[in-house]
Amino acid sequence: MRRFLLPIVALAAAARRRFVFWSLFLAFFAFSAAQYGNLWHSGLLWLALVFVLWVSWDGRASLSPAQRLWLDGALGVWVAIHGVYAATAWSHDWNQSYCGGPAAAQALQRHRQTHPQDRIAVLGVKAFSMEPWFSANPFDNYGRPGEARGYYLWSDANPLPPAPTPDAIRRQFAGATYDYVFLSPGEFAARAPALAAMKAQGYCRIRTFPGALFWKTYVYEPDDIDLFGRCTDKRAF
Repeated sequence: MRRFLLPIVALAAAARRRFVFWSLFLAFFAFSAAQYGNLWHSGLLWLALVFVLWVSWDGRASLSPAQRLWLDGALGVWVAIHGVYAATAWSHDWNQSYCGGPAAAQALQRHRQTHPQDRIAVLGVKAFSMEPWFSANPFDNYGRPGEARGYYLWSDANPLPPAPTPDAIRRQFAGATYDYVFLSPGEFAARAPALAAMKAQGYCRIRTFPGALFWKTYVYEPDDIDLFGRCTDKRAF
């Protein structure tokens, strides 16, 4: 990172834009320290650096030949790296699903047409991406089933959706029986414990609706939704 920032610092200094550079740079880190941050917030730093390059480019003529070569080479490498990231992300968006919610919702809608009496449970925050495709709450273990609100209300007064942790799964099925369960693990490490806990409650995974949050060239966080049915039930969903 330093090899890419130093030539921009030299350019800003040559153009007498040091104040602009350091103000934006420090503002970015102050924002990251004061607010909850995530990987994609680094795009703010990228935009700030592009702005510094734009307002400082007239200072390039004041740089030495070695400094100009360093600046041009660093920018070329930086653009090439981001080009690879962008092309990989476009390929992923074109060929794969970002979210498992739409496909899972369609499957549940079809199932409800022939099995309206089945009790359906949901576990995990990301499984609530199914709700916008319903005019009412489709789940039997959250809120009031059938209430006219096909979405999760982000409010302190609204309880969080049941988590897919082993303890929460055991509590969820204590004295309650459901025909099918939609579960979103949310993290790679959470899937195996969730599968084991569901199996201990008598539920087997019968289908997965894939989804993934893609970052640069890899899957940063899974958005899969797993569908579970009772292991003794051989009906197709």
